[in-house]
Amino acid sequence: MKLVFVSNYFNHHQLSFCDALYELLEGSFRFLQTQSMEEERIRMGWQAEERPYVCCLSENSGEDFQRLILEADVVIFGGCDDESYIQQRLVAGKPIFRYNERMYKEGQWKAVSPRGLIQKYKDHTRYRKAPVYFLCAGAYVPCDYALIHAYPGKMLRFGYFPETKGASVAEKVPFSSSRKHMRVTIAGKGDYRLGAPEYLTENGKILARAEVYAAEGMRVLLLTHDKKEVGFVVLSDIIKADAAETFAFFRDKNVQIKILSGDNPLTVSVVGVRAGLPEAKHYIDAGELPEEEEELQKLIGKYTVFGRVSPEKKQAIVKALEAEGNVTGMVGDGVNDVLALKDADCGIAMAAGSDAAKQIAHIVLLDSDFASMKQIVGEGRTIISNIERVSALYLTKTIYSILLCIIYIILRKSYPFIPIQLSLIGGTAIGIPSFVLALEHHEETIPKGFLRNVLRVSLPAAICMVGSLVAITLVGEWFSLSELILSTMHLIAGGIVSFGVLVAVCIPMSRVRFALCLTVIGIFVGAILLFPGFFSVAPIMHLIMTLL
Repeated sequence: MKLVFVSNYFNHHQLSFCDALYELLEGSFRFLQTQSMEEERIRMGWQAEERPYVCCLSENSGEDFQRLILEADVVIFGGCDDESYIQQRLVAGKPIFRYNERMYKEGQWKAVSPRGLIQKYKDHTRYRKAPVYFLCAGAYVPCDYALIHAYPGKMLRFGYFPETKGASVAEKVPFSSSRKHMRVTIAGKGDYRLGAPEYLTENGKILARAEVYAAEGMRVLLLTHDKKEVGFVVLSDIIKADAAETFAFFRDKNVQIKILSGDNPLTVSVVGVRAGLPEAKHYIDAGELPEEEEELQKLIGKYTVFGRVSPEKKQAIVKALEAEGNVTGMVGDGVNDVLALKDADCGIAMAAGSDAAKQIAHIVLLDSDFASMKQIVGEGRTIISNIERVSALYLTKTIYSILLCIIYIILRKSYPFIPIQLSLIGGTAIGIPSFVLALEHHEETIPKGFLRNVLRVSLPAAICMVGSLVAITLVGEWFSLSELILSTMHLIAGGIVSFGVLVAVCIPMSRVRFALCLTVIGIFVGAILLFPGFFSVAPIMHLIMTLL
């Protein structure tokens, strides 16, 4: 394969990269330099050593340049002002790679300049449908070129690095959540530290500058050399497009969001507000939180963002929330989150996170996407709500069955139902409804207290069932009603109470639930009217005449 690199200068930055290409391609590589380097750049040390693969453009070499560019399998165009070379490749139907750094280093607002847009169209946008690919020499380069709709789906990461001389590391101390920095000691070079500015310096100007970056939502790291400030490493978080939608979902479902981060609380607050969490404007440094659990409980409800949080403090915050009666779900991906994941009611880890977090968590998000929490919350609420409804149906029967057994043993009377009648009540008021209700999908807010919610429906219904059946038995004995009439009245009373429970658990009523109630009640009534002998009940007219 023949590869040609076209750029205005051959300088020291490109030396190691081009040497590697020349060796890898076994000599089938050329670097075409289109301009002579200025004296000022030479004095700055830009000029690289001479190489056999470098060709400089002269008055007599233009045709050779064109031939090399057209014959090459791959051509990379760097800082080249002559667009004719690109046009010749396109006419020949051969692919082209271009590379560049950021266009808008001083701010993307320059993208709205009419003059700039016209020039950028000539240089880049007009190639959006052509076989021209773009090598991005920087993390923010795709953002700049996306503004002018250039190279859609054709931008690739690219970087080359000069040769580095080996350094002997005398000591290495990894990052610690307590120290908030990492340290490397290089033999003969001194001590280098990288971490949170407030933990590495007391210089007011430096800290004020870091605070400015933090107020813009940037993560700020300070690099020091032998305790002298060298510079900042400023990082920007990319907010996902669905972040606001996800937070809005939790807000609608009455789920409180608390952000526990090891970063500067101001940075986290700004990013949280941008992501669609207005409550994130209430933030605090975890170092200011009290150690006493009672004091922490009083303070924790006032804030949404907690910055500079240690693993132990995350655990304390989770415990404080639980002590107030909250059900907590902790989402984390690092070793620092393990303690909080372990103590939360539901620990949720990311598949891309640490093994320790995944081992301790109850749930692992395989796509490592926080937006998946919407499906988890929705499915969890559906399951719990369906279990509550179905449990109320079954628990009602369990309670009244136990009470009836005890009471009728004491009264020395026969059980008010025969097996076939229990099958009719169980099938229409419990079996069919529980199957349908268990398949429903809904995300209603669930009141706290599972057993309390179930007993609120089932216990009164069971007592009502027992009371009505015992009353019918005693009244029937008083008026000397036949066993057939009593059996019919017991079955009807049992059906009325059972269907009352069904209607109660179906509230709020939907079309499906309303249709379900009508269907099973119709089956129950039809069974009594059409098959009275099978269910050992009196014909309805005989029952009416007897009671009258």
